[in-house]
Amino acid sequence: DRIPFPIDLSLIKKMIACGQIQTFEELHQRIGLICHNCVKFNGRESDYALLTRDFESYVDDSFLDVLQKLKDKARIAGNGSKK
Repeated sequence: DRIPFPIDLSLIKKMIACGQIQTFEELHQRIGLICHNCVKFNGRESDYALLTRDFESYVDDSFLDVLQKLKDKARIAGNGSKK
């Protein structure tokens, strides 16, 4: 099978540098595309696919953690400015 949207981390870095990726959501989507492509290319039961699912889970958890920390900081900053 052909991969219709090939992408790797070096391309993501370029996309960030030129402003094509501007949000955590866009970055998360592109990393998800890397994972999808890996599984599609190597097969669902391959060792690469198993590692990719672990990596994708780690990325998901990390993004949720970062977003929560950003929300907490914004909340704290908002409360501090009201004093």
